[in-house]
Amino acid sequence: MPNSPDLSPAPPPDVLKTKEILHEKDLGLQTAFLLDGKMPSPSITKDEVKQGLKSAKEQIDQNSFRTDNLTKNSRIERDDFWDNSGVAKDQQMAQWLQKTDEMLKSYRNTPEGATLKKLGFNIDNDHEAQKIYDEYFSKDGKGKGDIGYFASKVASNIYINLKDQATLDLVTKIGKWYGEDSQTVIRHLTTGIKNVKTYHSFDEFSDKAANAFKNMSTTPDPKNEELLNRIRVRSESADKKQQEEEEEKQKQKVQKKEVHQPQADEERKKHRKKRLG
Repeated sequence: MPNSPDLSPAPPPDVLKTKEILHEKDLGLQTAFLLDGKMPSPSITKDEVKQGLKSAKEQIDQNSFRTDNLTKNSRIERDDFWDNSGVAKDQQMAQWLQKTDEMLKSYRNTPEGATLKKLGFNIDNDHEAQKIYDEYFSKDGKGKGDIGYFASKVASNIYINLKDQATLDLVTKIGKWYGEDSQTVIRHLTTGIKNVKTYHSFDEFSDKAANAFKNMSTTPDPKNEELLNRIRVRSESADKKQQEEEEEKQKQKVQKKEVHQPQADEERKKHRKKRLG
């Protein structure tokens, strides 16, 4: 029998637990993104925040955490970027794939490249960008452009140390795939999910997080306020656009029915005359 490394019993899950909250100074913003971009307000109670975090935790534990408002914001950001890029629509995908592959290749044989490999990106593959798009952005992929999916996958990777500033900066950089503001969302949402998963007491974490979120309304940071407001505006714009598209589809459906109705009535008359002889 060939020699093999010694095996040992697997460690218990709580070995990954910690009494340190990652990047605690940003806990309020982490909480806002765990709550899908909720705007801090004095009218929101601490219990409401904790209940929202509990719901987020349940989804995180089931590997089903997804975001609605944050993802809508990202899609509007991406649409706006390409609409103003000057690149023809039929060339946009090719350009993104090319630039993304070039970026990944630039990290070969670097510490950042090793981190990207841990994240599951095969930087040695000359056409890795297509695989990334297929998983994270394609309508047929697992991610479907959802920021929560991407952040959860990064935060669930035990080999990724988000306490390390260089690693967090790299995660933030590739988060720009989702948009300019969305890369900031990725940074704080990923850290927030990691805290939910690893802090030793969720009750204690949710209490601290709720306090930090509430403090954002009493001592607001203009930069964070502006970011959350831009996200809110884009999300509402996406809702309005979707409603207008649905109304237009319904209108076209009615018009089509009105056009075909006289033809159908005439056909019935002809058939009736023929039947009556």
